[in-house]
Amino acid sequence: MRRDGRGGLNSFLENFSGKDKEVPKLALYRLWLGKSVDEMKPLTKSGGDGIWGQLGDSYFLAEGMERRLDAVFRGLEKKYGKRIFAHEGQKLEPITATTIPADVVKALKNLPRAEALQLRLDEPRDDGTFSIRSVCSRKGFVIGRAGKVFQLTLSKSRVVWKLNQVGDHYQIINTANGLVLDGSGDQPTARRSNRAAAQLWSFVKAGDAYHIKCKGTGRVLDLSGGAIEDGTPIVMWDLKEPPSTNQLWMLTKVSN
Repeated sequence: MRRDGRGGLNSFLENFSGKDKEVPKLALYRLWLGKSVDEMKPLTKSGGDGIWGQLGDSYFLAEGMERRLDAVFRGLEKKYGKRIFAHEGQKLEPITATTIPADVVKALKNLPRAEALQLRLDEPRDDGTFSIRSVCSRKGFVIGRAGKVFQLTLSKSRVVWKLNQVGDHYQIINTANGLVLDGSGDQPTARRSNRAAAQLWSFVKAGDAYHIKCKGTGRVLDLSGGAIEDGTPIVMWDLKEPPSTNQLWMLTKVSN
């Protein structure tokens, strides 16, 4: 998908190597457009050039020797129905306006957003005060009932954490109540400071973000299930390889 010189959107299928142009190639498209995932609307009208048209209530782009492509389309008729070819400049009847599937919406919302990584990110330092946000959801973690920690949109609750360096590690201290983050259980909790190993954390750089690793257990902070909803618990989990976005966190320096 790309934007053309007139401000429209293009979708294209090409054999960039210039080889095997007779080999049949077929791409089916259902497209949704919008400024955000929640605002996406289905594309139901289109025009094009080359070998294109409609198949099974979707658009197709194709390439290859005609008789070999015909064989491909015949093999798909039982599942998709007959294809409708179009020519350059022709507009076919609109296809059905379908809602973007819920699993696709969830997957898109769970993708890390490029703009989040373009914000000013800071390194941990002694006596610094920070908001700490998930790369996955861009939400910060806050303290709930019984000291359990969960995520919440920062605009709803401006939570600030202070770092107190202890050797090569840090205590993570909530500036509102002085409680420190403790990773001794399956879910981190906010407790009174005792400087136990479970209350000491290291910030391990991973790309533009950090793993936040508990000295006492070796486990890291993990956004449960990579969910983006407010109230999703933060849990302790073994470090995943390759790095998973639900285990990556961003620090932004704030004035306390």
